[in-house]
This record gives sequence, structure tokens and C-alpha cells, in this order.
Amino acid sequence: MITPMTFSWIVFIIILLLLLVVLLEISRSNSRRENDEMFGSADFDRKTKECHLTDKEIRTLNKLVRISTFSNKDAVFNSPILFEEAVNRFYDFRQVDHIRAETLDAVTSLRHKLGYTESSSEFSYVSTRQFSPGESLSISLVDISLNKQASSETVKIAFVNEMYWGVYYQEGKLGPSSSLTGRDIRVRLTRSQDAIYSSWVRVVSVDGDRLILTHSTHLDKYQLRRWIREQVRFPVVASLDDGSTFSGFLIDLSAGGILVAFPKAFSENKKITIQFEIPGFGMEAVDVQILRVLHSGRPDESGFISHSASFVGEFGRTQERVLQYIFEARKHQKEAQESVENGSN
Repeated sequence: MITPMTFSWIVFIIILLLLLVVLLEISRSNSRRENDEMFGSADFDRKTKECHLTDKEIRTLNKLVRISTFSNKDAVFNSPILFEEAVNRFYDFRQVDHIRAETLDAVTSLRHKLGYTESSSEFSYVSTRQFSPGESLSISLVDISLNKQASSETVKIAFVNEMYWGVYYQEGKLGPSSSLTGRDIRVRLTRSQDAIYSSWVRVVSVDGDRLILTHSTHLDKYQLRRWIREQVRFPVVASLDDGSTFSGFLIDLSAGGILVAFPKAFSENKKITIQFEIPGFGMEAVDVQILRVLHSGRPDESGFISHSASFVGEFGRTQERVLQYIFEARKHQKEAQESVENGSN
């Protein structure tokens, strides 16, 4: 008769044997990925030549592919999402702070040569490692899409490398830079004609006038194309470079631009600063560029001339508030319509 103690040892040994089998199979699988020829190898070799990759870049790209879960070796050439997925897996497995500097430099170079940075409007951002020095973005301590009154600060990107990235900031609406170390902040970057990208990142340290930040591979994306337009009648004041001002009103509003009427016609491509109030969100001051003067510049019955214009400059916060306003306006319109329909039944 088998005693309980003996039975327990038998079960334990069986479990160990099963674990050993699993580990051996994983080891064989990894070995095959490291040494066997993968599907798409010919296309991989062809594309490395077309992109004029160096020997070091090719070896690094091979490492990314081998450690990834892709079945096609040339997959990293087809999408920034797949490339960044391979990079993240490589960094997690090898630990990014233990990887040689020349390998990290090769990854940065690959990202540029494959066109996965700001230079290519064909692809979207999927990682903060795709951001570039000089780009403007806003930082805040809360998600301002959820808190209308939250303070944010517009800053410029100081540097980006594979381990960290940084923005210029010393003291502003978020308080002194020293108070931000170790805290999570919300970053939001608007890419013209593409989307608003936002994410939470952590302030690792402060280096002079720069905040050193962790990278994020989870970017929330708000599309900028094909904006929903909302008809409005908001007073607006336009300010010109010479200090003169003109009063008018907004005719319709979208997160991509406006239709606005003034008592005089502005020339196309003219840049002006406008101020207007979004109900429930407060005053907005934003730069716009006149795209077109409607009706050949002829005034309407009230004596105003209509212009179409687009937001320019640092307008991410305004766009986000406009989106929220339109969403809430449409929601109230729907609720009112449903109330009328229910009342008539």
C-alpha cells in the first residue's frame, strides 16, 4: 500500500519530468529560431540591401526578428507596429540597460532608415521612441480629456534615445521640476494631419532644464482626419500682428478647423490669433491660418464675410476641448430627440 508521503513524492517527480519536457521543447524551439532559415528570408535579404543597411544594422535586425514571435522574417519591414513590438520584446528579454550602446544606436538608425519616425506620414506613432527632438507636446498631471479644468504645459522634446527621452521644463504650471521626480505625467503630442497621441510616462529624474522620462509603447490615438463639424454661433475676437482687433463669430467648429465670419476679408494663408469661449470649457486663444475666403469675399446680409481656417501652432489642448464639446453637444441633441420621440408615443 502506497503511503500518502510516497504518493506525494511520485506526483512531485512526475511534475518535474513534465516541466523538464516543456523546457526542453522551448529550448529546441528557440534554437530553431536562432539557427534555422525563416520564411521570408530572401525578401529580408533583398530589403536590407534596398534600405542600404550596414552590417551592424543587419545583425541587430536579425536579433530583433529571431527574438520576436513573427513567422515571416521580413515582417519588420512592413509595419512600425511590428518593428516596435520586436524592439520591445528584445529590450524586455535582454534588459535595455544591459545592451551595448552600439546596438542601441543601431536600433535608432534602423527606425529612421525604415521610415518609422516623424518623417513618414504614411505610418502612425506606436511608441514614444518614434518622437523627435524639437517636436512640441503638452504635459499635465492628469488626463485633461477627463478633467476640463486641468493645467497643462506646452514643452519641446529635448532628446530621444532607446532608454529614455526628455523634454525641456524647469518651472511652470505643473510646479517646479524637482517636485515631479518619480511622478507619472500625461504627455500629448499632436501630429499635423494625422492624430493626437497621448500616454502616461514617469519622470525618472531632472537634468538641468530637462525632465528625463520613461518610454511608452501604449499610445492613445485620436484621429484628426474627417472631423465632425458642429454648427455654432460663438463670438470671436481676432488679433493681428499690428495690435488691431476685429470682432466676429464662429459659424461652425471642428477639431481640425473653423468657419468664421468677420466684417472684413482676410487674405488666404493669413495667420491670425483668435479668442473665443467654448461653453463649459472656458476661453480659448489659438492661432489659425485662413484657408479660403468664401463667396468671393462678398459679405452676407449682416455685412460679415465668411472664412474657412485651420488651427496651426500649439493647438492640442484646444482640439481636445473642441472634441469634448462636440461630443457633449451631440449627446444632448440625441437625448433631446429621444425625449421628443418618447413624448409623442
